[in-house]
Amino acid sequence: MKTNEKQIEEIREYYNKVNIGFDHTLKYYRTKRFIELTNELLQNKNYNMCLDIGCATGVFTELAVRKIPNVVAFDISEEMLKVTKEKIKKLGIKSSLMYIQGNAERLPFRKGVFDLIILFRVLEYLSVPEQSIQEISRIIQPKGSYIGSVPSRYGLYTAIPFNIVYDAAAKTKNFIMRRKKDNSGADNYYRNFYTPESIRELFKKSDLSLDIFAVDYLTIPRLDGFIVRKALARITEKLSELATPLKALAINLVIKGKSVKKGKATANKSILACPFCKKDVELKGKFAVSKCGLKYLIHNNIIRMQYPLCPKCNSITCLVGETKSKVQFICRKCGGNLVSDNA
Repeated sequence: MKTNEKQIEEIREYYNKVNIGFDHTLKYYRTKRFIELTNELLQNKNYNMCLDIGCATGVFTELAVRKIPNVVAFDISEEMLKVTKEKIKKLGIKSSLMYIQGNAERLPFRKGVFDLIILFRVLEYLSVPEQSIQEISRIIQPKGSYIGSVPSRYGLYTAIPFNIVYDAAAKTKNFIMRRKKDNSGADNYYRNFYTPESIRELFKKSDLSLDIFAVDYLTIPRLDGFIVRKALARITEKLSELATPLKALAINLVIKGKSVKKGKATANKSILACPFCKKDVELKGKFAVSKCGLKYLIHNNIIRMQYPLCPKCNSITCLVGETKSKVQFICRKCGGNLVSDNA
């Protein structure tokens, strides 16, 4: 499992800075239709264990805790998780809620523990998105459901000249898409935009069924307040279900499906596993300890499972080397080395 650690750190640092105003930014991602679809999913079945990947400031975590007894909020940014935690606390809802900071390409959970997974606008940031799909396929329960959203590559909201530049830049070795000024004035790190065909290719080797819904047509800011815009969007959305090529013109593509693997859900009370060796993790006071010996920090009720702690000084390490069987870390404080198994 190889990931672009430099890019991941850039994204984490960026979203740690914009956590407070991110709810305002979300409206430019066109969340309304995805919220409706997620609510429909929550109404149709009684779920027990939900994972919100890339939870950000908790818009979908909030939806989940109102309906599901056990919810995990997961994000690369610990500052985003703090905002989510405060937001859920104010709701006063009784739910078993866990906050975990980590990398979506290395999900720190045991096999087959979640019966619902939400991933809104996550895959476009990942250097190896197919690895994240394989991880989701691993941790979802048999017959478990998932719902997600990705930006469309050729949506009406994206200018054609932009796509020409994007396609050329995407061929470079270390491409990271930085759209310097979006509507909120913030930087965004996008590595991928998607078509229905590229999404199908992404899911090809997974144990997940796949339905693709094209949403948010004609989403032009000047028309947002008009009923005609909303009506046209719904009509085009319905037509896209009949004519696949129309899906490519949407702004957002919703992905939805179930696990088709056989077997039973994990009965063990512990849902955590080391993101590197995949061995069980046990919570011990201020630490989450893996059976492989790696130790992770718990701070302000947030379990930080992106990188383990240095065994000498308990400072957070960073990943510096990886093979198929081993991973190597170096302490950011004392410079000590740490080597562990790699799944």
